[in-house]
Amino acid sequence: MVREVPVGSKRSRQSKSSGQSSRRVSETKNTPLGKPARSAQAKQIARLKQKLGLTRVRLAKDISALKRAHKALQQSEEKFRFLADNVPAFFAYIDANERYQFVNKRYEEIHETTREEMIGKSIREVYGKENYQSLRAHVETVLSGKPVSFEWSGALRSWGAHRLSSRYEPRFNAQGKVGRFFVLTTDVTELRQAEADLKPNQQELR
Repeated sequence: MVREVPVGSKRSRQSKSSGQSSRRVSETKNTPLGKPARSAQAKQIARLKQKLGLTRVRLAKDISALKRAHKALQQSEEKFRFLADNVPAFFAYIDANERYQFVNKRYEEIHETTREEMIGKSIREVYGKENYQSLRAHVETVLSGKPVSFEWSGALRSWGAHRLSSRYEPRFNAQGKVGRFFVLTTDVTELRQAEADLKPNQQELR
């Protein structure tokens, strides 16, 4: 037996209200954005596209600048190496750990080895224990931040004993500490020998 619900009863009113709410939710979901909302969204998308475009342009410029800087560095390194290899002096730079970072061609000749074999080695490894003792105090001086010039005698492999004049120049890093130092050494063996040979003759003339 089906029980009829009076039209004006409470249960009938609840059912009617529920149906109206469902229709409103459905209508809300299917309603497209209004013109103001679509306009604001379009402007936001345009701003994002513009920002993305500017970012890409800046990135492209940065990459180009980096490539130019790298090319300039390569060219400057090539020029530096060319100049360093064509001076009669022994030229090198050494880091704060007393290890060679660069040597010129003259260094290769006097030590009878290749540049690649010397890079990364310590002064003691390159010159030997006895020669290093002659250099140690001067190395400590330049690493303390003071330039130093000196003459010393060393036995250089098959070259035998030589008289050398060296200049150490410190180079400071961003923290104000010595990060490396440059070495410029000239062979003054013949000069000092000529001076020694000339001295007796000068004394005879007096």
